[in-house]
Amino acid sequence: MRKWSTMCCICVLLTVITGCGDASAPMFGGLKPEYSAADADTRIVTANNRFGLSLYKELFQSDGDENVLISPLSIATALSMTYNGAAGSTKTAMEEALQLKGLTLDDINAGNRILKFVLEHTDPDVELSIANSLWAKEGMAFHKTFLDNNRTYYDAEVTSLDLTASGAPGKINSWVTEKTKGKIENIVEGPIDPLTVLFLINAIYFKGDWTDPFPENATSDGDFVTGSGASVQVPMMGREGEFEYKETDGYQAVRLPYGKETLRMVVYVPKESSGLDSMMFALLAADPGQLADGFAKTEGHLRMPRFKLEYKSALNDALEALGMGIAFDSEQANFENMANIPPNLYIANVLHKTFIEVNEKGAEAAAVTSVEGRAESAPANFFRMEVNRPFFFTIEDGATGSMLFMGSVTNPAK
Repeated sequence: MRKWSTMCCICVLLTVITGCGDASAPMFGGLKPEYSAADADTRIVTANNRFGLSLYKELFQSDGDENVLISPLSIATALSMTYNGAAGSTKTAMEEALQLKGLTLDDINAGNRILKFVLEHTDPDVELSIANSLWAKEGMAFHKTFLDNNRTYYDAEVTSLDLTASGAPGKINSWVTEKTKGKIENIVEGPIDPLTVLFLINAIYFKGDWTDPFPENATSDGDFVTGSGASVQVPMMGREGEFEYKETDGYQAVRLPYGKETLRMVVYVPKESSGLDSMMFALLAADPGQLADGFAKTEGHLRMPRFKLEYKSALNDALEALGMGIAFDSEQANFENMANIPPNLYIANVLHKTFIEVNEKGAEAAAVTSVEGRAESAPANFFRMEVNRPFFFTIEDGATGSMLFMGSVTNPAK
């Protein structure tokens, strides 16, 4: 059941960000209190979609028969927040991987701010929230512009935190749990590496009822042929009526709207003669705009599985394959717009977790992306000292060199 349900899931998160008007994002001399789809910068939407398809292709090719579920919007947002600190060839590599070439930093930041507002207000009958946070190592000085951009354009909650404390992962994970309504609980594992200096985190929560629900009494067990060729019994939902439908030589596709029909799931199923791999090759090679073409209202009958799945992945390898490798290189990465160098900063990990449940009533989904930034390992003249064993000490007069006191401590608890 894995790969077919995968396409159901991925389309929820891809199609949520389509359908925006063809208008460039306004400059932020004065921020408008509200925005509509016509205000959304289609260049940002297109970039996010293209990036998502490219990243999904890398994960699909490497994960074999496993389910894959990502939120391109979540990943692109977390990396755009990080991009505000990039410079030089690192900045170039990130903008190419994120499909942002030709856009200024103001374009990207303003476009993401407007898109966030539009998505969160697109349909009062559907719950969609996008939250961002930045957790900075206590005592680490980050550039004011970097922090201000994340606050202003991404509504990021900026928190200074002792990342070496045992309770630090719990504080970050509590924020994740709250923003995803308990669907994703942990994104940061403890203990946190002592060289870690920040986490940039995006969380998305989605819950929507179908515009036309599936009748519960129409659900019955049915055969589903898995990617390995085995047949399994799963609960299959069924509904007849008018759908937005498309059919090609390689697949059938149907749109299933939520709420007031702005947000929708799009389900693609390969023809039996085609197979999932062939269909995915065609879909992932297409321009995102082409995927929206060719749908027409058609009467029909649909059966599809009721399912729930969770997915997690470290995205480092996939992002490196897209050309972002320099950002993960402790010696070559350039994030001088984030903080003073040295020490050199680099991306240590990009972690992604997702959840989705689809049933007769609708769908609930959540995604979290964490970008972990670290400082390079200590230089030769940098030391670490932990006085956790018997020691000797003196008290001296610095002007004369006179030793006023000296002693040794073998048990400081006495």
